[in-house]
Amino acid sequence: MRPWERLQVRRGGLRPFRISSSVGELVPIPWTASGRLLVSHLSEAEMLDFIPPEDFILPSGRRIEPAEFIAQVRQAAKDGFFTFNSEVENFTHCFAAPIYQADGVCIATLCLVPPREDGLRNRSAYLESLVGASREISEKLGFGGVQDRANRASV
Repeated sequence: MRPWERLQVRRGGLRPFRISSSVGELVPIPWTASGRLLVSHLSEAEMLDFIPPEDFILPSGRRIEPAEFIAQVRQAAKDGFFTFNSEVENFTHCFAAPIYQADGVCIATLCLVPPREDGLRNRSAYLESLVGASREISEKLGFGGVQDRANRASV
């Protein structure tokens, strides 16, 4: 894994039994909800050049097919978020919402990794909160919204 592929953990959980990672821990992009948003500005070829083939293999040994990953990336870009039952940690559900800079490139994400049952039960509320907060931050960075992004892509 190259150093720039690092996903940052900013704060661990507050519950007695926490689901957490160490700050700065290297996590392959295809293993995360955030990863699908962070590479959404790349072409298929650029994604495949950027992500080492071994990063598509999960700790369970299951391989995420690159075509499946790319389809998820494209859908996440359209939806404005990505959420899934983690395949890395069996008991979690992952949420991520993009933070865009002025040119429409996703430069960071806001993410939440609650216990799976909690995430599924509160899916709508968590997404509303994450997407709303990421939209506010993106606007402060000069991003004009989905239409702005579509307009830039067609130029």
